[in-house]
Amino acid sequence: MKNIIVALSLLMLMFSSAYAQDQRKRMTPEEVKEAHQKMEAARVAYLTNRLSLSVSQAEKFWPMYNKYNEEKYRIIKTMYDGNRKRLDDMTDAEAAQRVKLRLDVQQQLLDLEKSYMTKFQTVLSAKQTYRLMTASRDFTGTVMRRGMNRDEDKK
Repeated sequence: MKNIIVALSLLMLMFSSAYAQDQRKRMTPEEVKEAHQKMEAARVAYLTNRLSLSVSQAEKFWPMYNKYNEEKYRIIKTMYDGNRKRLDDMTDAEAAQRVKLRLDVQQQLLDLEKSYMTKFQTVLSAKQTYRLMTASRDFTGTVMRRGMNRDEDKK
């Protein structure tokens, strides 16, 4: 009987700990906004450093880059707006439509990137522009790896 009580107590402790961890993962809108601001500040610092921007370049580049990002996220958002359906719940026609939409979005993103790379070269050298392309992806990869490592540490 004593063993059953100890076992039940341990199970309850494990479940309450797991529930508390799940609750901590949910962020308030304010926390999300703050995390986003920190991420953007880190991106600015990272890219400014990697591109070796002068003060004059930075003043011209960042408004242009921010507009580029706004347009990019607006395009990406169209792919997810109004469609939260799981693949298993889609008909073949809906899946075909999603394939077409995804390819259209990828083409729009490519067109946008081409357009802005030309604009960036009015402020940056060709080498800095190329470095921007790789540094942006490097930053995103670094952030994702850190997030995955943090998730692994929590297990």
